[in-house]
Amino acid sequence: MHEIGGRKLITEPVTRAVIERWDETRESLAQFWLANPALAKQGGLEVQKLLSTDNAIWLEQYPSS
Repeated sequence: MHEIGGRKLITEPVTRAVIERWDETRESLAQFWLANPALAKQGGLEVQKLLSTDNAIWLEQYPSS
């Protein structure tokens, strides 16, 4: 972190690392849900939205079974 004018700023490399880790976690969860449809169903509306055919990002990464 850098400090400018008494304010702490998060650097670009740190921000990119956080985003990358978030993407890895999201991908891992998506794979888990796709492999376990019963658990995905228990995840509720948010999980169903993420795995729906309307969510192009998910479909590009995880083909339907």
